[in-house]
Amino acid sequence: MTDITRQVVVVGGGPAGLLAAHAAAMRGFDPCILVPGLAPSHISGAQYLHKPIPNLTDLKYSFTLRYERHGTAAAYAHKIYGGKVAPEDTSWSAFPDSVEAWDLRSMYNILWKAYEDNMVDRTFVYDRDMNIMRKAAAVVCTAPLPQVAGRRFAYSTEFVKVCNDWLPNEVYYNRIVYYGDDAPWYRASNVNGSQSTEWPSSFEDEDLTGPNEKTMVKIRKPVKAIDRTGARASLPGVLLVGRYGKWQKGVLVDHAFRDTLNALR
Repeated sequence: MTDITRQVVVVGGGPAGLLAAHAAAMRGFDPCILVPGLAPSHISGAQYLHKPIPNLTDLKYSFTLRYERHGTAAAYAHKIYGGKVAPEDTSWSAFPDSVEAWDLRSMYNILWKAYEDNMVDRTFVYDRDMNIMRKAAAVVCTAPLPQVAGRRFAYSTEFVKVCNDWLPNEVYYNRIVYYGDDAPWYRASNVNGSQSTEWPSSFEDEDLTGPNEKTMVKIRKPVKAIDRTGARASLPGVLLVGRYGKWQKGVLVDHAFRDTLNALR
């Protein structure tokens, strides 16, 4: 029987959630991962690990990933956010022209198999699950904040469209290209064989030439979440990690592992 006092409840089964679960296991806790539908997450966009993760030996081999930028940072920011986000607050200049990278999709597949028995088909609701929170050693949320009685969360967000089976001709292997020019897309990536091209949400599917619109998905890009007082949103007793847990820009996938590891010292 599981010792509930040694259990860490992880909300969300995406890359951040499984990395949080892995961190909990490394600290000697038993992760319980709440995943609605028990289905793996669809990973889109230019995602990779910026640092290796301990005990995942398949990730010990890194590769070099190169960034290219066409046009200007201001045009890039306007293309995605329509002037709502300053150029310096986008990822345009966040990384050098060449970085060391580790494959995120391999990591995710490994962790899904490793922790599949720890998954529970359930949607987390803060008020309903207070009893779980009181008994568990910790609760880690990597999904958008659940609805809480008496509190409202306002999400600042932008939608983008991503196609995972088409690239502009100039995107070479292990390359991420930013387009702050007149190209209809704003970013395209070829990361360790995983290809994707991203468009602003204002771009109409019927205008596509080349990519298969049937494989295009719509994704929310987090900016910030605030409660009804205007303060940054939070959940008492819950550790918020990952891009969708913290609901903010600039959060890397591997931060979920290290944030959880540090919190469970």
